Amino acid sequence: MNFLFWRRKQRDKELDEELQSHLRMATRDGVERGESSEHARDSARREMGNVALVKETTRDIWGWRWLADFAQDVRYGMRMLKKNLGFTAIAVLTMALGIGVNTSLFTAFHAVAMKMIPVEHPQNVVRMMKWFSSGAEGDVQFAFSYPEYLHYREHAPVFSGVVAASWPTGMSASLQSKNKSGEASFGGAMPVAAQLVSENYFSELGIHPVYGQTFGRIDKEVSNARPVAVIGYQFWRRAFGASPQAIGAIIKVNGTAMSVIGVAPERFTGTANPPIEPDFWAPLGMQPQLIPGHDWRNDAVEHPLQLIARLAPGTTSSTALPGLGVAADGYRPVPREYPESEKVTQLSLQEATYFGETHDVRFQEFVALLMVVTGLVLLIACANLANMLLARASGRQKEISTRMALGASRGRVVRQLLTESTLLAMLGGAVGLIFSIWASNALWLEIAHVMEDSLRPSLSTVIQMDLNLRVFAYTVLLSLVTGTLFGLFPALRSTKSDLTAALKDEGNAIGGRTGRSRMRSFLVAAQMAGSMLLLITAGLMSRGLIKSQSAKPGFNERNVFALRFDRPADAQRSNTVVRQIADHLGATPEIENFCIVDRIPFTGTWTPPVIAEGSAATPENNPARTLANYVSPAYFATLEIPILRGRTFNEEEIAMGTKVAIVSRSASQRFWPGEDPIGRRVKLDLDFRGNWTEFEVVGVAKDVRTANLSRMDASFVYVPINPSKLYDYNVLVRPRPDVINNPASLGSALRSWEPEIELGQSLESFLRVQRVMPEAIAKFAAILAVLAVLLAAVGIYGVMAYLVSQRRREIGIRVALGAMPGDILRVILAQGLRPVFAGGLIGLLLCAGLASMLRAMLNFPGSPDLLFGVSAFDPETFVGFTLLLAAVALLACYVPARRALKVDPMVALRYE
Repeated sequence: MNFLFWRRKQRDKELDEELQSHLRMATRDGVERGESSEHARDSARREMGNVALVKETTRDIWGWRWLADFAQDVRYGMRMLKKNLGFTAIAVLTMALGIGVNTSLFTAFHAVAMKMIPVEHPQNVVRMMKWFSSGAEGDVQFAFSYPEYLHYREHAPVFSGVVAASWPTGMSASLQSKNKSGEASFGGAMPVAAQLVSENYFSELGIHPVYGQTFGRIDKEVSNARPVAVIGYQFWRRAFGASPQAIGAIIKVNGTAMSVIGVAPERFTGTANPPIEPDFWAPLGMQPQLIPGHDWRNDAVEHPLQLIARLAPGTTSSTALPGLGVAADGYRPVPREYPESEKVTQLSLQEATYFGETHDVRFQEFVALLMVVTGLVLLIACANLANMLLARASGRQKEISTRMALGASRGRVVRQLLTESTLLAMLGGAVGLIFSIWASNALWLEIAHVMEDSLRPSLSTVIQMDLNLRVFAYTVLLSLVTGTLFGLFPALRSTKSDLTAALKDEGNAIGGRTGRSRMRSFLVAAQMAGSMLLLITAGLMSRGLIKSQSAKPGFNERNVFALRFDRPADAQRSNTVVRQIADHLGATPEIENFCIVDRIPFTGTWTPPVIAEGSAATPENNPARTLANYVSPAYFATLEIPILRGRTFNEEEIAMGTKVAIVSRSASQRFWPGEDPIGRRVKLDLDFRGNWTEFEVVGVAKDVRTANLSRMDASFVYVPINPSKLYDYNVLVRPRPDVINNPASLGSALRSWEPEIELGQSLESFLRVQRVMPEAIAKFAAILAVLAVLLAAVGIYGVMAYLVSQRRREIGIRVALGAMPGDILRVILAQGLRPVFAGGLIGLLLCAGLASMLRAMLNFPGSPDLLFGVSAFDPETFVGFTLLLAAVALLACYVPARRALKVDPMVALRYE
């Protein structure tokens, strides 16, 4: 490149010498014809024509002119930006805010949807997923049975290898330690996350341990697995102090002592979808010991595994699909595996990114919504840039017209102006990239805070929102596009002028007044519409945040804890242990109440299809699904949920398997409006397979919030626990109030039992999560709203300052002729506020559409209410923030108009 510029410089020098030589010879010829030397020199110059144009034409013949022009434009543009540092600083900061916010969003999206799992050659690794005839989507698409894994491992030649991994599961574990006398003992239980994987897991993914070894590769199904484990790097540091002596250490989980054989590398955080880093990996053959009550290896109905495959050499995802379809056709599950409505229609492959559900329509809609919201901030920033460039072009009109009068083509000048606008956007992008690094880290800290509270202590996410080549390329591309698109109109407008009027320095030399005003008005209206949408949305979110801090679940969540204890591998023994724990709790004076429950409040929902027999409700009021839960009779007493009508279950009904149910008050009103629900019957599809179970309603419970703190459960059906599946359930306890203040006595009592028991997370901690999420959303919306309002205010002020500067002569004449300042002020404000009001009206209509969408989200029983009961058309928010934005716009219009009225008319006229 340097050689090209040096060579071009030499050729330019030779061209200058050649042109001067030609002028000297033409002058000498004129003198020889009898002309004076001065007349002959002028004649030679006229004959040659525009020297600069001759040079440009010659350079075109040489080629590579665009490169020299580009370098010249960049140098000149940098000089112009340096000359106007105030304008440059404001424009760069404006673009930095818009680009920075969008870059931060893309960084988060990249970390979630585009980042590959940390394995060897990840571009060849894919996740297997199913598509069902019912159209079901979500986690179920990635769930496979162990027989399916064996089938695809042996009968899919499109893969060089297939590995299976369970979803990470929270467990309690204890580490073996030795006292001073050398006797080994196990310490207290601690929460851990375990993942069961096939024994070819590490070898197939190319993961080599830091210390020790991993599981051996297998060529056939393993019937029995050694009690061994590979621990994660972070767990190794946390539990063993990063000591190499961790190899051979014993970890006891559910009564099974496992030997640590290796430590995974730091970069390997697992393959779980969603990305949760396990504390240790164990062979799938240990499943009966670690997760009792099931037998995955001999059950084609259970689907607890995710399958990850490595494509065979020379195979791509698209070319592998036909062979995968043949392998799928060869799989013959047991007849009861899928009902007709849930048959697998096809298999597909997805890139092995951290999150495997990015194809989900709900995720894509959520990302699209975020992109629209952050895009509004960028749109407002770009509208500001366009208005600023228009105002700046008016001050440079004489310069631009002079250049065009001297022979510069319109396209050449437009290119120069576009270079300047693109430089502004690129500088803004550079500052925005620095801003996005800070914002991404702050966003990750907020997300990590939410995830730490929402997940069990043993489960931690591994999202890393770091700067990378894709993020950098996105920022550069976004800067180029915005700088070009929003600099194009000012460049075209400023070069479409009356050269004679511009050279005479007449005030309205830039194009036609009508077209110019319409574009300015459109930009201002767009700014106002975007600002209105963001401001009112943030207002609704903030109002919801305020209500969330005082929202109550409807039951007494204080001092209620989940129990942690080891469960034996055998299902029958595990059931016995749970019964023993129940007997212990019942005989312990420190425990006020306890219950057995399937889903702990705020930790997940179960929404089976429901049919209320004899219901007279209209279809829109009779839900197709309902919230439900398996509970023991003491559930209502433990959480202090009143039974409004009828009664609760009893132990005899649970032991005999009597099909009885308790419904919430909302459910009874929706199922049987105005009627007594006691004795009515309700049908539930408990397994979502069309197998309906009929229950008799024996009681009506008070409405509470267990799915989301944001709203009352739309409808709820409580059914008795299954006494043969106690190993699947959780135990909640409420200690006596005086015992809570003395945790040592309670802990000693629990640890004195067999098996040992520990208090886990409290319901209050789950409630904190419910409040943290709306707080994070409200903060994000408020930040965007503040940025939008500030940008809109700056933009409106800039437009008004430009309009006033263009009408300075008119204002001077009006004042000189006796016009009252108030009348002039009203005229100027009317002109400036007209597009403001138009944009505000459009913004209100957009807000109404968004509010309707938020309200429609509440149709599903378990969906959260992001507004916590605040009306989507809350009049206080709509009116209050509309007036606030109107006041900001009025102030932005008033300041430049008022300043113009203070100018002496004679000074204004002389200025013009």
